[in-house]
Amino acid sequence: MSGYPSDHLLKWFSEYDVLENGPCDLIHRIKENWEYGDMGYFSWDPRRRLLRLSTAGWSGNEDIICALRSNFLFWQYWINSHVGGHYVFRIRKIKGVPE
Repeated sequence: MSGYPSDHLLKWFSEYDVLENGPCDLIHRIKENWEYGDMGYFSWDPRRRLLRLSTAGWSGNEDIICALRSNFLFWQYWINSHVGGHYVFRIRKIKGVPE
């Protein structure tokens, strides 16, 4: 595998129903497919319910952000972004949120 997310995975991100299924599976799939996540570019703080994603300029991570941006239900959790590909989401307390 090239490390880039497949079209199938990107479609899954864009169509995932976070209200019906909860965000747990989505957060887990993002984490397992986020390049450089183990270097601090992926962060989930369950106490504050904050998900921080930094693309590190890698186009595969940017593709995931584009897929998430097209997911209206998930994008409602977006609270801010910063120049350089940094995104912050606050996950509301709903079923399936990983603690």
